[in-house]
Amino acid sequence: MNPLRKLEAEISSRVLTSLKPRISISFSGGRTSSVMTELVLKEFGSTHQIVVLFANTGQEHPATLDFVRECDARLGFGTVWLEAEVSVEKGKGVRHRVVSYETASRDGRPFRDCIAKYGIPNMGSPQCTTRLKENVMTSYLRQIGWGGRSLTKQPLVSVQTKLIACQPEPPRQGLYTLLSNWVTPKRR
Repeated sequence: MNPLRKLEAEISSRVLTSLKPRISISFSGGRTSSVMTELVLKEFGSTHQIVVLFANTGQEHPATLDFVRECDARLGFGTVWLEAEVSVEKGKGVRHRVVSYETASRDGRPFRDCIAKYGIPNMGSPQCTTRLKENVMTSYLRQIGWGGRSLTKQPLVSVQTKLIACQPEPPRQGLYTLLSNWVTPKRR
């Protein structure tokens, strides 16, 4: 293929990819979450841009980290491993840091940093999921151009695989309704 045709094909491919709807998957590192992630990847992988995210709190069980790595190796999730980057500076929120299986915190650092700045999570201030997972993933998605109204041209559908499997009526619209075909009510 001549260089001009090759460049034209590459540009065309990038443009078509950028026009695909986007799905971000919050992979918890659990078995149910892995099944739902695999279903979404199989069903929508050819028609959507998909990013699989795992947010490590530093307090995850070692078997969870091993399982996330195994899902990547065996099922090809291509998981982006993230951790909270907590700034001591007042008014600056939680950001993300990209890590890997090898570099993921196992000593609780992200969790301790969050406690140092915001206090101990409790029933009156249940901030663990928000600060150590949701904000971290949002920060990453913004960095890659998938978050914020001015940063993305395509709608982003976020899939929280644990919620899909557990909630009888999902709290938000989006891919939940598409996945209802796979989720059956619990039989008594």
